[in-house]
Amino acid sequence: MIAGLDEDYRLGDPSVVATSASTTGVGGSGASGSGGSAPLGPFGPPEPLTDLNSSANEDDPTATGDLLEIYFDSTRAGTMGISDIWYSKRMAVGDDWPAPQVAMELSSGAADTSPEISPDGLTMFLSSNRAGGDFDIYMSRRMNRNETWPTPEPVDSLNSVSNDYGVGFMPDLLHLVLASTRDGTFDLFATRRMGLDQPWETPGAITELNSGALESDPWIDASGTVLYFTGDRLANVNIHIAERASRGEMFAMPEVVAEISGADLDQDPWLSPDMKTVLFASDRAGTLDLYMAKR
Repeated sequence: MIAGLDEDYRLGDPSVVATSASTTGVGGSGASGSGGSAPLGPFGPPEPLTDLNSSANEDDPTATGDLLEIYFDSTRAGTMGISDIWYSKRMAVGDDWPAPQVAMELSSGAADTSPEISPDGLTMFLSSNRAGGDFDIYMSRRMNRNETWPTPEPVDSLNSVSNDYGVGFMPDLLHLVLASTRDGTFDLFATRRMGLDQPWETPGAITELNSGALESDPWIDASGTVLYFTGDRLANVNIHIAERASRGEMFAMPEVVAEISGADLDQDPWLSPDMKTVLFASDRAGTLDLYMAKR
């Protein structure tokens, strides 16, 4: 259960489910379709996003729901700090990605990482140590996708005196999962807020998923019943999935998503709203690069 929170809380009222792909009965490498009506099956072989990768490190991919904008962090040449947020935009899903550019308004002279954009492309969460010390969660919101991002502001109600980053949120932007070391190791925490202009409630640990090893980089589906994350409970850093039948229940034991994980470092999953496309980072080719797999 989520420690410190009402047992019925579980990321919000289970009767209020966002209108998108609802998923139950996922298993280690499959998923149900909209309304749980048909299995999606395993992902196909991952392919590197060669238009976006460089000889440096690329990590933490996230995209808009229409797959026309992608953001990630990188240490490539042109980075202002330790790592910056980079992006690319294309006109159609079948197009190649143009050469990425640094998102100057989201980046700083410090380490900026773990971007997470909302499906509509208007809200961005990221993590940064630009204030000095540990990483904190920041947020920026724009009025339309042609606007420049305003300077990100720290989200005080999510941050602690420890490292806080790796946000995953439901499309309503009222329910959120984050990774934090506030309990000693990187664990997963959940929280909610009552309105877009309201502060987040104190995050509670998702105790059934936290192992004392690494749990980070969460992505949660619109129904609140499917959670992907990075973990190393089985020695290798792999991508895991956990499911539950409803938002009022505990998550079942997580499983490694075997078809996109292996003996290498595989982390930071992001899924499209229909859960048929996954983006992630891996060092299987020697440096951290961005990969995509479909089902």
